[in-house]
Amino acid sequence: QHTMVSSSAASDVYKRQSSCRIDEGVYIGIGAVVRDNISIGHHSVIGAGAAVVKDIPANVAAVGVPATFTSEHDGPT
Repeated sequence: QHTMVSSSAASDVYKRQSSCRIDEGVYIGIGAVVRDNISIGHHSVIGAGAAVVKDIPANVAAVGVPATFTSEHDGPT
């Protein structure tokens, strides 16, 4: 089982701590790290433990250290 943080909860944290932009519908896995000045596009998924060091476009899944795109999807259904 994986623990995820919804975009609204994650956005609240990042608004207080950095200048990241996390769009609507983003899921960030537990333990993931996002550097300052990074944007994560709508409905993207960041894997647990990922290190996001560059912008993530909308509708992709990104995992790893550093985070790379592993798949693209059509967004919410």
